[in-house]
Amino acid sequence: MREFTNPVTDVQPEPPVGGLADAVFDNARTDPLHIALGRKDDQGRWRDVTAAEFRDEVVALAKGLLAQGVRFGDRVAIMSRTRY
Repeated sequence: MREFTNPVTDVQPEPPVGGLADAVFDNARTDPLHIALGRKDDQGRWRDVTAAEFRDEVVALAKGLLAQGVRFGDRVAIMSRTRY
């Protein structure tokens, strides 16, 4: 059997920074009018959603979760049909 070893280092890896929403905010900042995705409206018609609109919807959802008492680091499960 082969044996592999790695030298011990004193360097600790950088902790990860950021979160899932980073890409949403980056896209809205760099190209806010870019069509990020499409979704059905209340009448069942497909409509384009720009990066800036999507960011605004993400922020609104986050504010709603905060208003319900969800805090950073809390685990959340969203039970829903397939949706963005």
